[in-house]
Amino acid sequence: MVKRACIVFILLLPLLIMGKGKDEECDIKKLLDSMQKFQEKIETLKVSFVQVNDFEMLKKPEVLKGEIYIKKPSTALYLYQAPEKLYYLIKDGELMVYNPKKKEANVQDISRYQNKIMKYMGVSTPFAELEKKFDVKFVDKEGDIVHLSFTPQKKSMAKRLASLEFWVNEKDNTIRAMEIAEPEGDKVKFEFSNWDINAKFDQKVFDIDLPKGTKVKREKVSLKNPAE
Repeated sequence: MVKRACIVFILLLPLLIMGKGKDEECDIKKLLDSMQKFQEKIETLKVSFVQVNDFEMLKKPEVLKGEIYIKKPSTALYLYQAPEKLYYLIKDGELMVYNPKKKEANVQDISRYQNKIMKYMGVSTPFAELEKKFDVKFVDKEGDIVHLSFTPQKKSMAKRLASLEFWVNEKDNTIRAMEIAEPEGDKVKFEFSNWDINAKFDQKVFDIDLPKGTKVKREKVSLKNPAE
């Protein structure tokens, strides 16, 4: 579950910032170009989220809540607040997954992949690449909310990812929700609120002091491009 959450975390970050499209039917090319331009203006970000895990292995969907903090070029925190605290921190070439309740921290050396991960966090040009590797379809529009569906073009990727669904608020340029669907039917859906773009939050949020007695496991990790 930890590895699965790491993949979701890395995949999620680059797709948080969206831009403005047409008022009537959606001009997808224009919308994707606008996403990229808007994204490039972001230096810091704070946003709240509700995550719903709808997995076959669960008797009922699991609901989690928290916040995401991003500081370009190389720092991000994915902080779960409920039902219990859990930290996913990318900083100084490492990915740390910290569970305070269990007093456990898993630290993965991602220095070899730092540029790739930061690129897919929105520092570079992920949308141009996603457009090449996904078929993008306008689904519908309700008020200011545009629903877009991304499906992978390559069979190799389609074995791991069925689709990415986005509900974009054209009025304030943010995502209301996104859903990641796997081929076997498992889904993870995020709903976002309290967007604070170029936020002036306390940078100490990225300083996580592990209490004495915390078990720390260090390992190397092999990360593949999520859009391959």
